[in-house]
Amino acid sequence: MRNRKLHYLFLTIGLIFWVPSIISAIFFHYPHFYTAFAFGGWLILDFIDWKLTGKSILAFFYNHQHRRAFFIFFIFSSIFCFIVDYVYGVRLSGMWKWTDYKTIHFIRMYLFMNISYVLGMYELFRVVRALTSRYLIKNERGHEKNLITNKSYIAVIAVGIIFMIMPLYTFILNTTEFIEYIMIFPFIGMMIVSDGLTGLLGGNPTFVKIIHFNHLHILSIILTVILGAGFTEVINLFGGEWKYIKVPFSNINIFHIPLSVFIGWVPLILGSIAIVHFIKQLSLRISLGKMA
Repeated sequence: MRNRKLHYLFLTIGLIFWVPSIISAIFFHYPHFYTAFAFGGWLILDFIDWKLTGKSILAFFYNHQHRRAFFIFFIFSSIFCFIVDYVYGVRLSGMWKWTDYKTIHFIRMYLFMNISYVLGMYELFRVVRALTSRYLIKNERGHEKNLITNKSYIAVIAVGIIFMIMPLYTFILNTTEFIEYIMIFPFIGMMIVSDGLTGLLGGNPTFVKIIHFNHLHILSIILTVILGAGFTEVINLFGGEWKYIKVPFSNINIFHIPLSVFIGWVPLILGSIAIVHFIKQLSLRISLGKMA
């Protein structure tokens, strides 16, 4: 998407959705602000990414070679979000609830909100990394040498799948005891399954950069979590679109938000980044295969 008018058009659309969503949450306590907030925020961050780096995920999907990848991304991310958020978070563990939600609102969530969130957090990470790289001493290698074998990646995926199904112990043992602690594993599983698939396709997974202690990557993730979690959760204090019912260490709060919520945002954002990296790597491999 090289036409700069399109980038500015999507920026305008983003502002049209994002600004009213914040106003509706803060001043009118509107409990359905987040879909517009996530969608508008993604488009705004996408524009900033384009201005900083000349690239963006919207431009990637707009390219005719990668348009089909968007539908794969939609299905892949929607399945993950449905399992972790609704099946595990709402129904199984009862750790949180979506207030004033009816069937139509859940349909909207899985058609628009979740994919906007994933793409928005990915773009927030890219923007943060682009800005951070300007001030961080550049002692990073561009691409860490990846010595992990395909068999290792298959093992990583297997571990991720095990993490994803761990909350199902409640049916085997007929108890929900410790479920609020076990729930961290599906979030981690979402990340390492996506990363393992990226590695199998020849890409450079997020966890490899973390293992190699890539300072820029790690610092960017930390800042993304602080900004993404902090701003989103504070706005929700006004809008009240979701409420936390049963979370670990609920007596430890930051600005009336449980500390465990911020901890949960770490694998959530890492998972969002990993999902997009996997889809991009998959699309690139498919494109190269067609060219060969």
